[in-house]
Amino acid sequence: MANIVHLAALIPLMLITMIVPAHAYLDPGTGSIILQAIVGGVAAALFVGRSYLHRVKTWLRSGQRSENNEPPSK
Repeated sequence: MANIVHLAALIPLMLITMIVPAHAYLDPGTGSIILQAIVGGVAAALFVGRSYLHRVKTWLRSGQRSENNEPPSK
């Protein structure tokens, strides 16, 4: 059983240490796609954050109205 555990730990270590060149090529369009994904992720995060902030503000304002028992002012 101990041999299996040692082998299971040794195999990933051997795979990490055996570096082989990939001979890969990234064309110029790849950088554009990566940049677009980053900008889209930031825009989506800002939108979601703004939506939740609006919900929290609305919830807090509705709580203040019910405490005063006054109609909402326009």
